[in-house]
Amino acid sequence: MANTGWINASNAYVSFIGGSFIDDNNTTDSSFETTFINANGGSAYMIVVINNALISNGTINSVTIKYTCQSSSKVNALQSALTARTGYIKSDGGHVWTTTHTKAMGGSNQSPTPFEDPISNPTRSSSGDYRFLIGAVNPIKANTPYATFTNISIYIDYTPPHTHSYTSTVTKQPTCTATGVRTYTCSCGDSYTEVIPATGHTEVTIPAVAPTCTATGLTEGKKCSVCGTIITAQQTVAALGHSWNATTYTWSADGKSCTAQRVCSRDSSHKETATATITSAVKTAATCTDKGTTTYTAKFSVSWATTQTKDVQDISAKGHTWIDATCTAPKTCSVCGVTEGSALGHSPSCYPEITLVQILYQNKQISADNKVPAEEYFRIVVGAIAHH
Repeated sequence: MANTGWINASNAYVSFIGGSFIDDNNTTDSSFETTFINANGGSAYMIVVINNALISNGTINSVTIKYTCQSSSKVNALQSALTARTGYIKSDGGHVWTTTHTKAMGGSNQSPTPFEDPISNPTRSSSGDYRFLIGAVNPIKANTPYATFTNISIYIDYTPPHTHSYTSTVTKQPTCTATGVRTYTCSCGDSYTEVIPATGHTEVTIPAVAPTCTATGLTEGKKCSVCGTIITAQQTVAALGHSWNATTYTWSADGKSCTAQRVCSRDSSHKETATATITSAVKTAATCTDKGTTTYTAKFSVSWATTQTKDVQDISAKGHTWIDATCTAPKTCSVCGVTEGSALGHSPSCYPEITLVQILYQNKQISADNKVPAEEYFRIVVGAIAHH
């Protein structure tokens, strides 16, 4: 807020426009000593123009108009009263009277009367400046001066023009896809807004996931690191499936168990194992001196393992079944016929006590009459002994 203090006609920023009035000398009176006549059959006024420079192009909040009003000596003595009033011209060209004073005339010239009229919140005129009215009403004869206004001064309270100084605040944050709002506010209360562009997505890569033998993978994708929106969706990559190396087989030493195993070439931790059902059969029978061989057969219930066989020499040798040696034969195995040592040879105990005749007779070498030549007898006896 600011004020002009009391100003009068000597101020260069105040001017006067004659309305329906003339002074006693029929000229504009720059001293504000103006006598109005009844130019319009009952009312007269003048306009006080306030140059905008006086108020620095600001806004007038209120004015106080101080003046002295006196009825003219030329007023018809028959008039009983004079009405003085103040107001202002509106922007649409019309006017507003804000204060009215009625001064008794008494049929004769009256002494000067001071007035002090406030006007609040006037508006600018259509010319863009402020124009205030000082006027009088008295239904007297037309073109007859009837009032004199002297000692006119004006006190103006105004608000200087304001230079905005704005501070900005983001009142709505922008997002990746939506605009935001920045609001600029002045200390006077004035404000305006501007649009903050959407930030757009901040693209980051979603790493690809390699498929495994049993698990699906994903292609590389893209997303926004701010809002999480998927920009490029990842696609599923089918599982690779196992790539098996050749099946290996592990037998127990005794051939009683066999295990099959296969290992994936892509991942050695991927293994499959199967245990076989074992059957056996003699492949080679044991002999007296040699072990026999058993063929073990491993059969699997899984398709990826084939039947396997293993020979194990696990049948113990039987050992010999000996027949004791005789006088004429060595110790002999009854199974394989192998001999060991020599024949025992004869001893006296080998020969039974029999007569020569019995020997000869048994071997049909003699006749019943026991007659035989001597050389024949010797031959017969030796043969008989050898026979027994």
